[in-house]
Amino acid sequence: MSPERKKRFIVAAAAVIALSAGLVVADYFGAFGISKDSNTEFVEFNVRTVDAETGRKIGNVKVRCFQYTSNNACGQPPGREHGVVRISLLVEKHVKESLLFRKEVRYTPVNENELRVMFIHTEYQKPVRRYNIPELIEHPDQVFTVEMAPLVPAAERARQREADAADREDGT
Repeated sequence: MSPERKKRFIVAAAAVIALSAGLVVADYFGAFGISKDSNTEFVEFNVRTVDAETGRKIGNVKVRCFQYTSNNACGQPPGREHGVVRISLLVEKHVKESLLFRKEVRYTPVNENELRVMFIHTEYQKPVRRYNIPELIEHPDQVFTVEMAPLVPAAERARQREADAADREDGT
């Protein structure tokens, strides 16, 4: 290859690289336009439910979520861990992106900023807790704790178990 031909090849390769880099930079700064897209998506957060007297985890807890505009404002997917309730919440996802780059992803509440959740178990009182939805979106890995007071105090349950055991012994 002659030196002149080699020089042309290098100049052409540099021009292609410079043009490609220029197109990428131009796209990064939105020269070819930025698209905005919104859709709905579920965000999950976890709540650990514990007995208020003993501190042990409580399983089989159901939830009911309320907002002023909705009496069924969340879902409850199957739990992965005993004593931890997974709650899924519908939010709007707003995405700004160019051809090659995702500029911004932002989540906003669908209805209002506050979510009220009632925790339901047959042997415990039903506490209601309030959660700020923007905070839930910002900190998805945070695990909240809810103490649930038993309908029958632990001491009374122990006396009842002893009485039941005594009745079984008398009956055998």
